[in-house]
Amino acid sequence: MKVKNILLTGAGGKVGRAALPELLKAGYKVRALEYTDGLKVEQLKNVEIVCAKES
Repeated sequence: MKVKNILLTGAGGKVGRAALPELLKAGYKVRALEYTDGLKVEQLKNVEIVCAKES
């Protein structure tokens, strides 16, 4: 069985923004976690953006 779903934490950061398009090219459906005060993740097909905030 091949898993095609992935959670990308830090999606708004340098590494996360570089990894996101590569994961999509590889055929993954991505749930991207970003902080509300961080950089914005681009809304793309097969990407669900989840915003988090520090408490």
